[in-house]
Amino acid sequence: MALKFVAVNGLTISHGAGSNCSGGTFTVSSTESSKCMAEGKGMYRGTLAFSWSGGNCSGPPPGVPGSAAGSGTINVTATKNKADSQLVLRVDDTGTMSGTYTIPGPSQSAFTNQPVKISDAGQTKVKGE
Repeated sequence: MALKFVAVNGLTISHGAGSNCSGGTFTVSSTESSKCMAEGKGMYRGTLAFSWSGGNCSGPPPGVPGSAAGSGTINVTATKNKADSQLVLRVDDTGTMSGTYTIPGPSQSAFTNQPVKISDAGQTKVKGE
């Protein structure tokens, strides 16, 4: 297993390869460690929960304004390094999100299992395996 940067408060989540969704804002709802730090920021460990809003997903007809929102989790791939007795999250860890997209009027549709990943760890000094 390769060493990769450990994810901390300030990390960046992005849409993964093959996602039908784009744009929007990801907001982490998991709490970072208050004891284990990298560059003065708390490390994330265990499963990372997040919400997403203000984005777009394929589904609404082209040219029709709409918005999408959802939530999901990113799973740990580290096998050795822990923070607060849990394996740390690292850059390139992946997960999925599900939610709905809405277009004006009564139309609302669901999307499921859209890939996401940690694209930036939020720090560049501490790596984990």
